[in-house]
Amino acid sequence: MKVPFGVSMPKHHHTGTVVVYTTEGKWKYIEHDWVAGAGSLVYETAASSHTFEVLEVGESGYVTTLVQVSGELLFLDDNENIVASENWKTSLDRYLAYCEQHNITPQDLTAFK
Repeated sequence: MKVPFGVSMPKHHHTGTVVVYTTEGKWKYIEHDWVAGAGSLVYETAASSHTFEVLEVGESGYVTTLVQVSGELLFLDDNENIVASENWKTSLDRYLAYCEQHNITPQDLTAFK
C-alpha cells in the first residue's frame, strides 16, 4: 500500500488480525503513542479499532507498506456506526474494475501460482 503525505484513513475496526511491514515513511494510529517507520513490523489483534495517520513520507513521496489482512475491515463514523466494509471480495472486485477501466489484463488472484 502506498499512501501520500496528508492522507489519513477513517477510523476502522478489524474483525481479524493484521500484520503491517513498513518499507518507507512513518505512520501511526492517532489512538496510540508509538510510530512505525521503515523496518517496523506491526501486529494488530483481531477486534482492534484505530485511525491511520501519515507522519512522514519516504523518498518516493509515500508511506509504503505491505499489509496482510485477515477478516473484514469495517469503516466507522464518529458514532462508531459501520459506514463501509472491505474484505477479499470487495478488494478483488475493485481490482477487476480498475483493470477493466484501464484496459489491463488482470492477473488471477484467486489461484496459487
